[in-house]
Amino acid sequence: DTAYNLWSFETGFPSMDRFYDAYRTEKVFVDFRTRRNKMLRSRLSHICRPFSFWPEIKPQKVLDIDSPIFELRSYTLRPGTTIEWGNYWVRGINVRRNNSKPIAGLFTQLGDLHVVHHLWAYKSLEHRKLMRDAAWRKPGWDEVIQYTVPLVRHMKSQIL
Repeated sequence: DTAYNLWSFETGFPSMDRFYDAYRTEKVFVDFRTRRNKMLRSRLSHICRPFSFWPEIKPQKVLDIDSPIFELRSYTLRPGTTIEWGNYWVRGINVRRNNSKPIAGLFTQLGDLHVVHHLWAYKSLEHRKLMRDAAWRKPGWDEVIQYTVPLVRHMKSQIL
């Protein structure tokens, strides 16, 4: 099994520094890590920033249903192409926004670099299929794909 955690730090790195200091020194966190580490086989962290054109990441009821499915799409880009990716996805998010629920669009700052994560919510796998098919019928979607695919070295899609 894999667990994903999205943490938001209001003031960026200063907030993260305070959190990590407490995480390393306070007994409750040290005890937690000791118990947790016995269950882990591996661990990976990405420190990311959100793209400014994606909706704000916040706790919310998604799609007015109790148990949506989430798709995490991760793209490893060629070095130096993250800004270009973002420039195309400004248009892409507008095409997809009416079909799918965008939850997060992030790019890595620490960890594996040149990685972009898109998190989408759907009512079901069938809803996912219908919404993705609908995007192809919208003007501009094919252009976003045409220009962003060459920027990708590797991609992965996971249903959470």
